[in-house]
Amino acid sequence: LRLAAVSFAANLILAQGFVLTGSLGLGYSDLDLELEAEGERARAAIGAFGPAFAGRAAWYPRQKLGLYAQGSNRVGFPSEYDAVSVEQLELGVELRPVRAWAFFGGWRWLTYEGENENRHGHRRSRGNSELELTLDGPVAGLSLSF
Repeated sequence: LRLAAVSFAANLILAQGFVLTGSLGLGYSDLDLELEAEGERARAAIGAFGPAFAGRAAWYPRQKLGLYAQGSNRVGFPSEYDAVSVEQLELGVELRPVRAWAFFGGWRWLTYEGENENRHGHRRSRGNSELELTLDGPVAGLSLSF
């Protein structure tokens, strides 16, 4: 699963190192999935563009080192589904050696859903989506802002 987004962000800087951030932009998701069970194999390659938005709360007890919690969602419209949704929640630590760069590491929970209308034209409920994947684990990376 590859994810990318280009977003505009606004920060609210509070006392004692607290920062609240909201962002809105364009996101991309690219899922390449292969499943095998009981001798049967299925493969899906799904790429989707659409709106992306996120919220973040951070606390920087030191100017270059902080803790953060962030949630995001991106929706895309591939040909395979009416819509796909990628929801993320992440908790982590961030090191900012210079203003525009941040190295981060933490834990991420992610849900990927692909939804279609059923044959009667009604949208399926959240629990009955065509494809639903839930992943979690460690995350590390580099964030660039300008």
